[in-house]
Amino acid sequence: MHLVDILALRQVPAAGLYLSLTRRCPLSCAHCSTNSSLASEEHEASAFVRLVETFTPTSRPEVLVLTGGEPLVRPSLVRDLTERAHAVGTKVVLASGMFFARSPEIPPLLDKTIRGVDHLAASLDVYHEQQVARKDVFRVIHHLLDRGQQASFMVVGLTEDDPYLKDVTEDIRRTFDDRVP
Repeated sequence: MHLVDILALRQVPAAGLYLSLTRRCPLSCAHCSTNSSLASEEHEASAFVRLVETFTPTSRPEVLVLTGGEPLVRPSLVRDLTERAHAVGTKVVLASGMFFARSPEIPPLLDKTIRGVDHLAASLDVYHEQQVARKDVFRVIHHLLDRGQQASFMVVGLTEDDPYLKDVTEDIRRTFDDRVP
């Protein structure tokens, strides 16, 4: 699922549902809007499963966005929700801070989880880059694109004229030749 398809649904009431699967996160970004840490709380997986089990082919969101904290600290839950959502025709977007990009390879459990979703949205901003290098995030996104997965960047600046926004946007365009929004 391409970002254009996701954004086209913004005008459709109830076309999307965001589920914040956890406040836990292995990163310590200075700007964290959820005040996340590895010790943060999270709801029981069963609550999310019960909700997604109510989806039917005729009564469901078009898109389910899984976020957190960092949803990939619960890979089994992400896979379970993705399978259930797909079974009734709902597409799944995974929003990640990309903590796993610090490793040379995507860990097998996370790789299996990411393969199942329809779109990966990678957070990238000056604070995330203090935790995970841009080059490492780009390496993972290249890998996903090469295997046919859709991805995009969620880029945030401090102000609308923040030079970081211009720099990172130009770098994304130069690196990915506009293949990644």
